[in-house]
Amino acid sequence: MESSCNLKSVGTDPNLVPAEMSAAPPAAPARDPVWSGWDVFFAALLAFGASLVLAVLVGLVLGLRPKPGEFQPEMVRAAITAQMVAYALVAVYVYSLVVYHYRQPFLTAIRWNWPPTPVLWVLAGIGMSLAVMVISRFLPVPRDLPVERYFTDRRLAFLLVFFGTAVAPLVEEVFFRGFLYPVLRSRMGIPVATAFTAGIFAVIHGQQVDLAWAPLMMLFGVGLTLTVVRERTGSVSTTFLMHLGYNATLFLLLALATKGFTEAPKVAP
Repeated sequence: MESSCNLKSVGTDPNLVPAEMSAAPPAAPARDPVWSGWDVFFAALLAFGASLVLAVLVGLVLGLRPKPGEFQPEMVRAAITAQMVAYALVAVYVYSLVVYHYRQPFLTAIRWNWPPTPVLWVLAGIGMSLAVMVISRFLPVPRDLPVERYFTDRRLAFLLVFFGTAVAPLVEEVFFRGFLYPVLRSRMGIPVATAFTAGIFAVIHGQQVDLAWAPLMMLFGVGLTLTVVRERTGSVSTTFLMHLGYNATLFLLLALATKGFTEAPKVAP
């Protein structure tokens, strides 16, 4: 009788339950990334170095020679092609680093959490592009920006459309919001990391607008919005959808405004 009472008390007292039988609450995923700032720096260096070297190699293979002060569509096409290859190399490096070096599932590590309503985020990106175009009418955007001349050559224009919709939104969101931002946030805090990420995002696109301050500020606003959304939703796939909707809308409006990329309108970045 006494032994049965003891067994009953053991079964009801959680402090006496063996550790392997107790149900511990699942640990929350770590907010800090497993990779380091040096990993991010090397990825950025790889992107810059590879795009520069590959552009030179493509130019040499095709026999291209730069002519100062003259717009050369073939040179820009070579540079865009080199940039696409460089982006691919960076994507492979980031994936290999996370999966094979740090032994982490890639999509989980970069916070690729697919939203329940993807279409709404694409629509948000479309709205962001329309807002940028409206705001640009009230800012001193210089005329004859490099990005405007790109769309006077149809082959270059279609190459840019492919790059801007099929390559850039995916790779840039994985790098900026999935790879760079978590490192900055863990060291600088959310506000500074958000601004810093947006600033770098704007600067790497600065060549398209001759580093003019008004277009740069609009690009900074786009980067800021995407980074804030990534922080609030905890999802890089969400910002990818927004980025895709943003770029696709600008290209569609450009195609309509230029009659199939045969004219050079004044456009926002």
